[in-house]
Amino acid sequence: MDVISDRFEESLKTSKKHSTVTMSTGSLGNCGTCKKPINERAVVYSGSNYHSGCFLCAGCKKTLDGLTFFTKDSHHYCETCHTQLFAKTCHKCNDKIVGRTISFEDKDSSKYFHDECFTCNKCRKKLAGESFFPKDDGVYLCSDCGKL
Repeated sequence: MDVISDRFEESLKTSKKHSTVTMSTGSLGNCGTCKKPINERAVVYSGSNYHSGCFLCAGCKKTLDGLTFFTKDSHHYCETCHTQLFAKTCHKCNDKIVGRTISFEDKDSSKYFHDECFTCNKCRKKLAGESFFPKDDGVYLCSDCGKL
């Protein structure tokens, strides 16, 4: 019988969530990406100014101007790309997990689940934080059903 504990997604801890600030006054110096002068409006991030068309998601290449974005390994990502690239995939439903993640070590690898997906295969009781019996075929049973 194994016991797991639920935790928040560890791989996303290394990412930082940000929002851009857009200014629109006179000359704003040179763009942090293309190095050309900015004369109309600028995206301001981490002490640098950028043209709206130069401050882009590293994944989809769309502008991040006015959007919430994430920085990971010095690259900026929109929320959609960040989730697709870095979020864990639920072992049961195969959807990306955003927020609370249930994880445990199986014999060969780590398994990740949405809280609502990590349930007893027989009675559907949630298994997060509970004792359970993992079976060889990917079936998980709560302590009550595993004793039967």
